[in-house]
Amino acid sequence: MAERAGSFEKVCHYDVTIEGIVQGVGFRPYVYNLARRYGLAGNVRNTPKGVLLEVEGQDGRVVSFLNYLKHNPPRLARITSMAIVAGEFKGYEDFRILDSSQDSEKRVLISPDVALCEECRSEILSPGNRRYLYPFTNCTNCGPRYTIIEDVPYDRGNTSMKEFRMCPACELEYHDPCDRRFHAQPNACPVCGPQVAFVWAGRESEEHTAEGLAEACETREWLRSFRQAILDGRIVAVKGIGGFHLACDAMRGEVVEELRRRKRRPAKPLAVMFRDIEAVRRYCEVSPIEEAVLCSPEAPIVILRSKGILPPSISPNKGTVGAMLPYTPLHVLLFAGGEPDGFDALVMTSGNKSDLPIAIDEAAALRDLAGIADCFIFHDRPIVNRCDDSVVRVIEDEVHCYRRSRGYVPRPVHCNLPGPMEPVVLGVGGEINNTFCILRGYDAFLGPHIGDTGVVETLEHFQSSLKRYLAVLGVTPEVIAYDPHPGYFVSAYAKELASNPPWRRGGNGASRGLQDTQAYKGVRVAESAQDRGRAHSAEDPVLLIPVQHHHAHMAAAMAENGIAGPVVGLICDGTGYGPDGTLWGCEVLFGDLADVTREAHLEPVPLLGGEAAIREPWRMAVSYLIRALGHDEGKQVACRLFPNKRAGVDMVARMCETGFNSPRTSGLGRLFDAVSAIAGICLENTYEGQAAIELGEAAEHIVTDAYPYGGGSGPSFLKGGFLPSQKRTDGHLYPDKTLPETPATKAGTPMPVSPPIAGTRATPASLTTQATPTVISVGPIIREVLEWRMRGAGASEISARFHLRVAEAISRAALSVCRMRGVNTLALAGGCFQNIVLFSLVKKAARAEGINVIYPRMVPTNDAGLALGQAVVARWRFNRELPACE
Repeated sequence: MAERAGSFEKVCHYDVTIEGIVQGVGFRPYVYNLARRYGLAGNVRNTPKGVLLEVEGQDGRVVSFLNYLKHNPPRLARITSMAIVAGEFKGYEDFRILDSSQDSEKRVLISPDVALCEECRSEILSPGNRRYLYPFTNCTNCGPRYTIIEDVPYDRGNTSMKEFRMCPACELEYHDPCDRRFHAQPNACPVCGPQVAFVWAGRESEEHTAEGLAEACETREWLRSFRQAILDGRIVAVKGIGGFHLACDAMRGEVVEELRRRKRRPAKPLAVMFRDIEAVRRYCEVSPIEEAVLCSPEAPIVILRSKGILPPSISPNKGTVGAMLPYTPLHVLLFAGGEPDGFDALVMTSGNKSDLPIAIDEAAALRDLAGIADCFIFHDRPIVNRCDDSVVRVIEDEVHCYRRSRGYVPRPVHCNLPGPMEPVVLGVGGEINNTFCILRGYDAFLGPHIGDTGVVETLEHFQSSLKRYLAVLGVTPEVIAYDPHPGYFVSAYAKELASNPPWRRGGNGASRGLQDTQAYKGVRVAESAQDRGRAHSAEDPVLLIPVQHHHAHMAAAMAENGIAGPVVGLICDGTGYGPDGTLWGCEVLFGDLADVTREAHLEPVPLLGGEAAIREPWRMAVSYLIRALGHDEGKQVACRLFPNKRAGVDMVARMCETGFNSPRTSGLGRLFDAVSAIAGICLENTYEGQAAIELGEAAEHIVTDAYPYGGGSGPSFLKGGFLPSQKRTDGHLYPDKTLPETPATKAGTPMPVSPPIAGTRATPASLTTQATPTVISVGPIIREVLEWRMRGAGASEISARFHLRVAEAISRAALSVCRMRGVNTLALAGGCFQNIVLFSLVKKAARAEGINVIYPRMVPTNDAGLALGQAVVARWRFNRELPACE
């Protein structure tokens, strides 16, 4: 504190360090103008640690200023910490914005890419504006961030905009603290910024050079050419903010079918970009919450209920559509630049071949999209970081993230958990829907959507994205957590990272021998923390900690909800490697972030043909039918259900007898596959989870409320009180006999829980199995499904009844463990809980018993959330000095 000469007014000086998303969001000009409004002096600057602020003036005004700043930051900013230290009064005469400084420690959080703001949208659609129809218009309130950044601090020289020198008009905006483009790093205009070109396939040799781009932008031919191409039924590859899209007219079913044929994507839903929110309302049912998410700065794809106007080829066998709004100026201009006769809806699906990462540069697009796209829209702003569109769904007024990428990454998920903040942990995730996670302090930095790392190109995407994250965050992991599945490429790469870290001198993390997991026997897997100490440097050994698949799912739900345990976890997915060598997938676990026990699980059945059974659900149907009815009768029923696959049924039935290439699985997703096939819904998965997804869709329009578990009083879960019988006219499955009556075929009878099967064995300390775990029988479920099919029930009725029975069975098992263990918290996780019917029924059943139900929302509940769970479990095991065994 000090007093000004000749005055009794007390003045003060504070040094303030602000961390969070505070760069690239207009934070410094906001502080500048706010300080001037309060009559204060000092300065503000960006550093790799965050924003550093020196402020001085009258004591009361400074305190009011800091309080206002903390509680009312700029719209896109996220303050995670604000350290205030009193200092010596320096007598600053005014308030200034200083140039960014460099230091060794990087604590700043990078902003995600932000959707086009209304001010910029108005400019590009106003003929008198100098940015009229300019597709790279942005300001501090919108535009690219993550996809263009190379390093921190977030200054133009550390982005892919460094090659574009601003013209005098843009320079004036950039340096004016009162302008909304003050230090907007991608700031540009038609005179000085990136340019666009329209290129026909096969004629691209010179047309996407800098000269060609400038000429195309000047004449605006690219926009007219795009419009004509869409009207002619063409497919156009469009370079966007984080990669290429494939675009076509969403209202022309034959064009959509052609896109599917070329991309070899016969059934997976295609995302649709609508002209504006009014167009969304015309074609989809949209709630106020869904509308708010669509129009948010994140602008994700939102799964909406379709009104049935769009061609069925957009989302075959589904009543939903993935909808999004134009989130860049270029997208807005594709809809005819705001003209009244513009397109209502364009398919805007990822620009890639199946299972490969989206293309991000011209060379990759010309190579990978040859034969798919008729023409291309290129631009010369490099994409530094690939980033797919995010996908969310609103369930019971809550937003659930299904794919967390553009608009959300690299914003961290804050894990409000007790315990130490160290060490820095890397979780490498799973094989499918991969993301990685860097746990630094209480912040979990999940990477963008990576995809299937079993593909070499996708694994390379994983490597490059991870390298960029580590560089920007300025961290070196001390622990790497991974899934112990012996066949996961990404787990093999985790072991390679530990033996040859790219952050160590001479290390490059280069991929070598990824299929040979035995090559990593010499890499140190954690046994104890006792001999390591807590100090860590880039030269210290990297510790590997395996984390069982379903424990990681449970831990992800716990971490997001700030619960360390103990809890009961109901984890339901397709397959995850179990420590007993079988493929788990419907597990009731009990424990905390460090240890769990397996309390109950679905009855295992053979996965006939291994991976082939995941691609062909009819194989799972044969497996479950044989389990439920016996070998001969099960085979006979399968032949009647699948008359075109009799030879295949014979083959897999022999596998069931011999056990050849038939690992055992307790995955709930596999049971959904089997029932989908038995109900005649889906016999082949052309994309991940297709059979289960279509089975769930069949039930959605019937199931409306909670089912009264155990036959007690309560609201019906079905329209009209119960399902109407839909008699078949083509005869029953068994025209001359009925199935023997069992408890499972009596209406209203609770699903039985069978005694444990023989052969269950204990597993290592990190995940133990009860001596007699409860086993949920599958036979009664399958016999009921057959009974319904035999009675002539339609697919929707079968699906709804099946969901009822499964929800009841797994809920009873989980709630029984809650009571036995004296635990009042149930964690739901795993990809099966993206099925909103199953999720809602189980959640309501648990809450009806007074149980607190937790589940992931910001982080996907599918395998894209595994990395968070892996990282949290590894840190807890590290700090509790517990063994970590595979």
